[in-house]
Amino acid sequence: MDAAGTGLAAHNHCRLLWQPPEGLLARLPRYQALARIHREDRAHREAGRWKTLTAAEINPEVRAGVGGGAAFRIGLDNGRFVLHASLRLVLGIGGGGSVRLTLDTRHLDLWLTMLHQALVDVGYERVDWIDEDAFEQMSMLAYLSAVTLVDASLFLLRTTYSIRQWFERFTRRRDMASRIAHELATEEPPELRHDPEAREAHTRRVRQLRAWVRQLPPEALGPLLDTLTSEPRAFEVEGQQYNADESRRFHQQAILNCLQWIVSGVGDGVYGPKRTFSADDPNPAQKLFEKAVIRMGRDGRPTSEAKREAYEENRRRLDSFMPTPSPTAGGREERRKYDNAVRMLSRHLSPID
Repeated sequence: MDAAGTGLAAHNHCRLLWQPPEGLLARLPRYQALARIHREDRAHREAGRWKTLTAAEINPEVRAGVGGGAAFRIGLDNGRFVLHASLRLVLGIGGGGSVRLTLDTRHLDLWLTMLHQALVDVGYERVDWIDEDAFEQMSMLAYLSAVTLVDASLFLLRTTYSIRQWFERFTRRRDMASRIAHELATEEPPELRHDPEAREAHTRRVRQLRAWVRQLPPEALGPLLDTLTSEPRAFEVEGQQYNADESRRFHQQAILNCLQWIVSGVGDGVYGPKRTFSADDPNPAQKLFEKAVIRMGRDGRPTSEAKREAYEENRRRLDSFMPTPSPTAGGREERRKYDNAVRMLSRHLSPID
């Protein structure tokens, strides 16, 4: 820690520095966009650098403990993420007091990745070191990062939109749904086939999208699936017009991509040590899918108080949206891949009637 003054005065102007572990850095979506050899090399080099964990302190809380037995806790204060840290963690001294500091927004991707890992560790249950409102905001930032690939810190700039307003813009405005689907469908434009540099850029973008989707909490993946199952509409991207039928295919491919990325993430270690898909002992990816389907609404909350009822209703909506194979319309291969992904992710759940 870099601090000014001594004793209590040290709490008034301080910042925490840290060195993120190499394994955590390698999981960042911006590094996942790179080939493995380059990813590991960059993560190794960055792991030796100190990063600013927090900026200026907001307020000392000398008498208050952090709570919950954790050495730190993340909350919100006037729309800013703040870190409540024990004095033992900050200054290396005893006592039950704590300090409150503003998170450095330049490294929010690290916090989002740490939150993902914590959720995996607890089976997507409650994480004790983040407040409910801060968790909700982090989930919204994860969603926005996944559908835009914009640095999460940019959504925290003092603009006309709050994080929630940005989130609602990308979930409730249905004219955005087909554009999001087009992005996640990640089809390689034909003109890139003869442009190696452009193809490599496209590949990096797909890898980054995949990494963000894999790390989404249920509270963000649910709204994304809800968005992708909304009514497809005609839209335009970079001068290219797409009609509603073409848009539907983008929606369907985007859903398939998301589920297949999660399934393959189990083998890639995204959800902890490699585990099989089990009916008796579901792995974290299975729990993520179940909880996300339950939350297939615009706000990321369960769509019904009865979770089984919510799951069945939303699964039917998801299943019915995907292509139905026919001799004339095709879609057989896409449906087979979708059914296979869903079968693996829902192996621990009773079949839907």
